[in-house]
Amino acid sequence: MKKLLAKSNFTKAIERPLFAARYLKGKVKANLGYRFGQGYSLSPGRVFFALTGRCNLKCEMCQQYNNETFQEEVAHARECTLEELKTVVDDISGFSPIVIVSGGELFLHKYWFEFLSYIKSKSLFCSIGTNGTFLEKNATKIVEMGLDDISISLDGPKATHDSIRGVSGTYEKAVRGIEKVMEEKKRLGKTKPAITVIFTITPANYRHLPEMVGLMEELGVGTLRVGHLNFLRESDCEAQQAVSKEVFGVEKDTSWSGYIMSLNGFDSAWLSDSIRGIRNDKERGIKVAFFPDFTEDEVVDYYSDGSFHSKSFKNACMVGWDTAVIGPSGEVIICPNYIIGNLCEQSFKNVWNNEKARSFRKKIAKMKELPVCSRGCCFFYT
Repeated sequence: MKKLLAKSNFTKAIERPLFAARYLKGKVKANLGYRFGQGYSLSPGRVFFALTGRCNLKCEMCQQYNNETFQEEVAHARECTLEELKTVVDDISGFSPIVIVSGGELFLHKYWFEFLSYIKSKSLFCSIGTNGTFLEKNATKIVEMGLDDISISLDGPKATHDSIRGVSGTYEKAVRGIEKVMEEKKRLGKTKPAITVIFTITPANYRHLPEMVGLMEELGVGTLRVGHLNFLRESDCEAQQAVSKEVFGVEKDTSWSGYIMSLNGFDSAWLSDSIRGIRNDKERGIKVAFFPDFTEDEVVDYYSDGSFHSKSFKNACMVGWDTAVIGPSGEVIICPNYIIGNLCEQSFKNVWNNEKARSFRKKIAKMKELPVCSRGCCFFYT
């Protein structure tokens, strides 16, 4: 509740009242279900579509790219048809969640435009996450359809970004895409979509953080969202494997292997000082948000050896009550490698509170968190 009442959330309410209202409604419902539901959950506040597992880049910190099992599955995976996707949207529109669409790279899906247009036809708040390489040629369509929010990943200045993304020219493509969306908003007299640049901290780019603030300010981006790295040690994955097998009946949990990473030489004290300097800079002309919004001491601890437990977050997983992740073939996922059903076969209502979902929630409510949660899950702190 402390995080719900944070100053940043009051700012969101003023700037984006529709988003804020639905966000708050979702959090309240999730907390009620968590406390009193006995495994049952009210409808989720957010529905996240991983529209495709395919991507045109080779990002060094991406757990999907670094997971050979996942890559093999993507190569043979079935993706939902447009009619199936529309049926899912019809199904969820009754409880008006925040809808987030990403991938892989969502623009590689054959029906991305028709799908996003259909979401907006239902008056749902819709945000997309993209690497930005397809934005320029699709900017007019995106603005005209009334999309609410775009998050574009940029990992540093040109050379650093392209190196991390594994494909040259991607920084310039993304920047041109951002500029084109801005141009089309102005030309068409539109205020949407809001543009957020996502800068994910990695060992290769964290010293460029102050520079990125300046670059995005010059570009005219509304918000720079600085995301802390998801990473794990081998011991974390081994501990998770034991829990997955013993508690959840998952014989071989390969979901987390792509997060294993060494942080040798990472100067967490420098990063913490840098974040403090950015927060204290009252002259900057861009909003900078940090996610998770750790304290300066927590930043140091997060990137250090040993276990990590936040003092400013509740350290309890709420994802199974708050967020439904829908995979490329319609599978409903409430924790990586834990699928509770498929929306190509059943309605959302019948899947969301089925026996498998309730069993998972009861166990998570008792355990609070899993061995991989505190550093390995981007949803753990939302």
